[in-house]
Amino acid sequence: MPKTFMQIASEAMAHVPSRLIRWAGLAAILGAAIWWTSWILNSFTKDGSVAVLGLSERGWRTVANSALLSFTGGLAGITAAHASRAGKLAIVGFLTTLLGLVVMLAGNVIEFWVASSPGGFMFLFGLLVQPIGLILLGIPIFKANVLPRWGRPVPLGFGGILGLMLVVAMVRMATGIRIQEKLATAMIMTIGLGWMVLGCALWSGLSAKKGTPNQHAA
Repeated sequence: MPKTFMQIASEAMAHVPSRLIRWAGLAAILGAAIWWTSWILNSFTKDGSVAVLGLSERGWRTVANSALLSFTGGLAGITAAHASRAGKLAIVGFLTTLLGLVVMLAGNVIEFWVASSPGGFMFLFGLLVQPIGLILLGIPIFKANVLPRWGRPVPLGFGGILGLMLVVAMVRMATGIRIQEKLATAMIMTIGLGWMVLGCALWSGLSAKKGTPNQHAA
C-alpha cells in the first residue's frame, strides 16, 4: 500500500539529526533578533522618507525577509524533534505555519519590489494563517515529552496570543477603527519573542550527544 504524504513527511522529519535540529533552534533565535532590529530601525525611516544606516523602509523590510527564512528553519526543527511522537496533527500544523511564513515572505517582497496593494494583502494573509498553524502544531507538542517542561506550551501559547491580537486588530478594522500603533508594535514584538523562545526551547531541550527520544545525534 503506497505511503501517504503525511507518512512520507513524518518519516523524513524523524531522520533529521539532533545536531541539525539544535542549529535550527539557533536560527530561530537569530531570526528573532534580526526581526526586531529590522522593524525597530524601520520605524525611524518615517515611511521611507528617511534612510537609517543607509537603508530606507524598503531596505529594512527586505532585511526582515532573512528573519522569516530563519523562522522557517526553526519551524522545521521543532517539527523534526517531534516527528515520531506528535502524529499527523503536527505535520498539518507545520504545513499551515509554513504556508503563513512563505506567504508573508512573498508578500513582503511583492509589496516593496513589485506592487504595494497585493503584497500588503499577502503579508496580512500570511500573518493571519501563522497562529492557526502554531496552535495546530502546539497541541501535539504540548502532549509530547520532548522539550523541557517550560518549553512545551510555547508554540500553543505563542499561537494563541498572536491570534488574539490579530482578532482584536481585525475587529477594529471591520468596525472602521484605526489600528493603534501600540497594538501593531505589540504584534511585531510578539512574533519575534515567540520565535526566540521557541528557538531557546529547541536549543536547550536537545542534547548534541544524546539527541531527543526520537532522534540520533549526528
